[in-house]
Amino acid sequence: MNKIAIIPDVHGRTFWEDVIPRKDEFEYIVFLGDYTDPYGREGINPTQVIENFENILKFKKSLTTIDPCDTKVILLIGNHDFQYFHGVNWSRYDHKYRDLFIENSDKFQMAFQYDKYLFTHAGVGDGFRSTYLDCASGDNWACKLNYLYDNNPTTFRMIGPYRGGWNLFSSPIWRDVREGSDLDYMEDGTVQIFGHTQLINDPILGDYMNCLDCRKAFVLDTETGDISKLNNTQQTTNL
Repeated sequence: MNKIAIIPDVHGRTFWEDVIPRKDEFEYIVFLGDYTDPYGREGINPTQVIENFENILKFKKSLTTIDPCDTKVILLIGNHDFQYFHGVNWSRYDHKYRDLFIENSDKFQMAFQYDKYLFTHAGVGDGFRSTYLDCASGDNWACKLNYLYDNNPTTFRMIGPYRGGWNLFSSPIWRDVREGSDLDYMEDGTVQIFGHTQLINDPILGDYMNCLDCRKAFVLDTETGDISKLNNTQQTTNL
């Protein structure tokens, strides 16, 4: 298999279920984070959010072997998830979700990498990379990010001015797509795939930076670099 399914920010929505009947087509299914904290205008209530989140956790468990590290469903951490793991009341915090996060904390990670493709919630900017990752040990960028999160999670509290923070740049759970461009990231050819910055209808696609937060599931062909909508065979980019 040479395809990876990508699920951008969920926020209680059920569009991710479109991948279930096609799960055998993918080597990995990567959720980009933000599973709870729905937008009030969308009319999703806490009971629906919890049921949906539990279904995501069950889906991951159903595709995990006896070895807990051997799973095709990757659950990344977003800023809305981080606040429950670390007791930070950032945005739309609801105590109803906290226990579910804490009980399943071992099922989440900060980053995932497959070959040259790096998946995070909001993308790694040049400032964060040069300050925290360039000198860090690790086999790839995801290993460095996961190690940094495991050993110094406060680093990921950094919020830049585009999201109302006072830091010069944001962490990979807070970076706004407006904070940079393709030109100042990962000179080794890494292709980043992330969500976080909510878009109206279509993704923002580039050679090295791709923001997919538009309430649709996507498919990455790791051989060609093409990204397409899960329920639309029309090609949307060639990386």
